[in-house]
Amino acid sequence: MASGNSRLAECARLFHKYKDAQKGKIGVEGFGSLLGDAGRLAELRSPIARAAGVKREMTAADGDGDGWIDWAEFSAWLPSFQQEKYTLERNDFYAHKGEEAAEAAAAAAAAAAAAAKAAEEQAAAEATARKKRAIEARATAKAAWAKARAASKAHAAAQAAAAQAASPKAAAAAAAAAAAAVNPRAGGAGMRRTSTAGLQDLSDVQLAAEVERLELAAAGAAADLAAARARASARHFGDADGGASAVSAGAAAGSSPSLSFSAGHSAAPGTPLPSPAAGTTPSPQHTNGLHVAPSGGLDSGKLRRQLQREALLLEAAAAAAAADTAAAAAAAAEAAARQFEAEEAAAAADAAATAKAAADPDLQRVFAAFAAFGKNSELRGTAAAAPSLDHQQFGKLCRDTRVLGGALTLGRADIIFTRVAGKGGSRMTWRQFATALPLLARTRGCAADECLALVAACPGPQLNSESGGTGRQSSFTGRSGSLNGSRPASVTGASEEEWQAGGGDGGGGGGEGGADDEVCCSPSGSGGRRSVGGFTPLRRPSVDGAGQHGQRASGGGSPCQL
Repeated sequence: MASGNSRLAECARLFHKYKDAQKGKIGVEGFGSLLGDAGRLAELRSPIARAAGVKREMTAADGDGDGWIDWAEFSAWLPSFQQEKYTLERNDFYAHKGEEAAEAAAAAAAAAAAAAKAAEEQAAAEATARKKRAIEARATAKAAWAKARAASKAHAAAQAAAAQAASPKAAAAAAAAAAAAVNPRAGGAGMRRTSTAGLQDLSDVQLAAEVERLELAAAGAAADLAAARARASARHFGDADGGASAVSAGAAAGSSPSLSFSAGHSAAPGTPLPSPAAGTTPSPQHTNGLHVAPSGGLDSGKLRRQLQREALLLEAAAAAAAADTAAAAAAAAEAAARQFEAEEAAAAADAAATAKAAADPDLQRVFAAFAAFGKNSELRGTAAAAPSLDHQQFGKLCRDTRVLGGALTLGRADIIFTRVAGKGGSRMTWRQFATALPLLARTRGCAADECLALVAACPGPQLNSESGGTGRQSSFTGRSGSLNGSRPASVTGASEEEWQAGGGDGGGGGGEGGADDEVCCSPSGSGGRRSVGGFTPLRRPSVDGAGQHGQRASGGGSPCQL
């Protein structure tokens, strides 16, 4: 009640504010001022438009059409005017909010595009860095491989030098040198002086002394020979123990180190010579003479050189192992780099083929034709009516365009459809179809341009009847005839001769199955081909088992009873 009184008071206030003082009613000027203060004329810029707006509103408010609005007319018009004003303000408010929401959505879309672009740039930077790391790893592996090859060559050269040093020729030369060193010491003037013929002139004491001297000389020569053999064996096998084994082997054979006595010393007959086989060692006086027994082993310098050689061999072996590891790492890095480059090249080729396919109008035409194939009018205006392909339409496109072939089968085409459409996707858009074409070409084993040409050359989806054969088989006789020369089903008996004269051969005169497959209804019941009464020849099967011809129709010109 209070709100009604307030609205009535507001209405009275506005009426008294804009009414004419003389008339006591609101005229055109006052009504225009009311509309202007209410903001209804804000969008009207020209005076003519303002005057037209005022006239239109005043016509709606002036019930009697006298050009003046009294209190009753004003109180009846004002509520609808206020409601309309409220509606306009509300619409303006929501329109403003909609504009703000659109601006916010545009800003969000711009931010998302910027984020996507930043992500793409970051992905490109990561790909570039990954490729750079792969190239650096390959260069490092190549350097390590070259270093390993150098170490391997050095190891091979060291082995060749060691083998050359321990060759049989070197051993023979060492043996010859040892023999040359032994002969001058072992012979002496006494051997040259005492011959086989001179031994008969010696007394028993002199003969015993000469025998002892000859035994000592022979023992010294045998010891020198064993030492030379030990040195040759040590050089050949790289083992200092070989000399000791050779000396012990020579001692076991009956030889002993070379010994010489000092001046004036004589040994009694039958005294055993000092040797390792006899269990005795030479005394210091035995080493002061002319013939000093060699040690049979390596001295300190030779031992040091031998150890250095062994260390070089170990280093060479370690270098060879490192070379093998580095070569394997280099091969793996090079294979990874080649695979990465191949993947990048394939991705670039697919992107180029996709861009080319997306800009081809013939491909768009073929895609739209297959997308619209099989859709009824009930789907118009729905999401399913959009230009997109499902599994069946995509498979039909692959079959009709003859893209299938090679390794590309219908099952692999379905796999490519699922891969491009995404997880859970049942339809393929135009962009996805352009992306799928390079994948089809790669699976088929051909170039992308060839696949695009095959699809673009397709006129559209083909019906099943278009791919059928050109022959037609009779459902009654089982015989087949050409569609081009078949007899029309509507040919009557009266026009049969005219049709045969025009070139028809479908069961005409002279045909093999003409009289058997067709019967002409005649009053006489004969099975001739002549027309009687203008009846149409009919085909009938032999359902009564009475032979190929069956029973002919009989009766006075009645139609054949099949």
